[in-house]
Amino acid sequence: MSSITSTRAPLIDPAGRPHIKCLKCRAVVVWPSDLREEDAALLGALAQRDRLEASKHAEMLLGLEPRAAKALALHLAVDNACHKCGRGVPKGVSLCECRSANINW
Repeated sequence: MSSITSTRAPLIDPAGRPHIKCLKCRAVVVWPSDLREEDAALLGALAQRDRLEASKHAEMLLGLEPRAAKALALHLAVDNACHKCGRGVPKGVSLCECRSANINW
């Protein structure tokens, strides 16, 4: 059997914005380049309670397109732990040992 490689562009284009590529799900996770620290903290706090609310916030108040807002909300760490495997992750943006991108605001 032959291997098929995809040359498609990523579903989320970073377009010069800060981003990280999740090696686990292959999503490109972006956030606004002018994201204020207090807005990042609010988004992190929303994700602690409800990822859907965090996604809506990222879309409406941060101006991300729906797909980018969802990817960001799903990759926010909760309780300083990887969103995928639960291992501890440092503050900031990082890749976990399980290869998942984590944003710990």
